[in-house]
Amino acid sequence: MSNAMNGFRYIHKAIRQELDEMEALALAALDGGASDGRFGERLAFLRSAVQVHAAGEDEVMYPALDGRVPQVSRSYALDHDYEEKTFEAMAVTLAELGAATTDERRRMLHQHLYRQSVALNATLSLHIWKEEDQLLPLQDTHFSAAEQGAMAGKIIAHIPPPMMLALVPWMLK
Repeated sequence: MSNAMNGFRYIHKAIRQELDEMEALALAALDGGASDGRFGERLAFLRSAVQVHAAGEDEVMYPALDGRVPQVSRSYALDHDYEEKTFEAMAVTLAELGAATTDERRRMLHQHLYRQSVALNATLSLHIWKEEDQLLPLQDTHFSAAEQGAMAGKIIAHIPPPMMLALVPWMLK
């Protein structure tokens, strides 16, 4: 890890791990496990973590990169929009699951939630991989360590303290 923006790898690792665990929970629920409550809590936490992370990228990192390497970040910002729509769709599926009155409807919704979990894992993991493979090296090439440190500080500064208390142990587990 040569420069400050490479600290993104910690939250990326935590997001990937959470995605894998949530996909496993969705599969367990599909196989008859009753994990909807835990899944819903974890989905809400992951959604908030991804939102704050994406906001930092959208507000700080992407504009800075585009200032030095024009048009490099547009597809990444579009990924963020898609991710948020997927989180919302999953929340709707969970709400429908909570209101389901028949076993058949619950089974269908569990299948749908599992497919959504697999899709979110795939798309968000690919997004993270592309950032680490393409954007972080551009940061190292086009920004000094001091400039990266200033960007990292701006990104961290907009995270609410209560959320920071939850994010740090989650990122370091």
